[in-house]
Amino acid sequence: MPEPKRATADPKLPARPDAALAIRRLRRQLAEALAKIEVLQACADTDFLLGVLNRRGFERELNRAIAYIRRYPATGALIVLDVDRLKPINDAFGHAAGDDVLKAVVGVLQQHVRASDVIGRLSGDEFVLLLWNLTEIDVLAKAALLEAAIDRLRFTFKGRTVSAGASAGVALLGLDADGADLLAQADRAMYARKAERKGTSGTAADSWIREPIQYPELNACSEGARHMGLVESKRPVVLIVEDEFLLRLEAVDMIEAAGFDVVEAVNADEAIAILESRFDITVVFTDIQMPGSMDGLKLAQAVRGRWPPIKIIATSGRVSAIQKNLPEGGRLLSKPYSPKQVTGVLRELTAA
Repeated sequence: MPEPKRATADPKLPARPDAALAIRRLRRQLAEALAKIEVLQACADTDFLLGVLNRRGFERELNRAIAYIRRYPATGALIVLDVDRLKPINDAFGHAAGDDVLKAVVGVLQQHVRASDVIGRLSGDEFVLLLWNLTEIDVLAKAALLEAAIDRLRFTFKGRTVSAGASAGVALLGLDADGADLLAQADRAMYARKAERKGTSGTAADSWIREPIQYPELNACSEGARHMGLVESKRPVVLIVEDEFLLRLEAVDMIEAAGFDVVEAVNADEAIAILESRFDITVVFTDIQMPGSMDGLKLAQAVRGRWPPIKIIATSGRVSAIQKNLPEGGRLLSKPYSPKQVTGVLRELTAA
């Protein structure tokens, strides 16, 4: 006797309501699971306290960078930084204080890197930066700048003002680079630098307060080092803020010929970053019409609010109604200005 035929679903008929609901529920659960996996993967690569890459995440980015450099014409460098005196701060004031120091250090690093650069935390008090398209002298300058900026950080815990500081070592990425070897090379340079700083300042590397130390190899490059803020200049330093290359170059020539040192910025955002990292700017010489988050007038107002001693000179081809909007004591030069005008105003403002 033949077996009865089993009933089969007609594909032309819609699925039963309970089956459609089950499919939608499974799809939603799959989407939620994938989202959780993505979050967990990000957590596995990120330092939860500081929001930067951990060692695992940074090593992945470093290996990607090495592969890119082998294929395309690009250069890169590593800077390894070790935060000084973190343990005594933790011991004296607790780990919450140490966390505040680490967060401030990361804040400094983030202010001094570009969007394409990468910051990572290798261990408790050790950080690393991957920087693109820098020469050896550039990366040494950047390392010294970061040291100086971190050295100037001050913290108040339980009524006491303390400092941390940092020591930096560098390594350059090459075509035959290996990620582990590069990190080890930069790490060795960092420890040599730490010993140098400690030897230069006696027991200062273990003390609460100390002054920044410069790289001696960069001091020999006097003009470049002064421009990068590595050597305190005996001449007044003028920050020129001008987005037009030729006008900026002309201003640099005028002001250097008048006996001043010069630092350059192409917009107000870059100028603010420079002012936050340097302590030797005497005058801000800024154009009014500039691209970016603020024009020259807003920059002048920000400078007066945050760095009152700094003198301000603004330049514009349209001078009407600008002078009254400058901070008190600010000077306005009409474009095109002459070397005699620029020199006269600078010497008048810096005479005191």
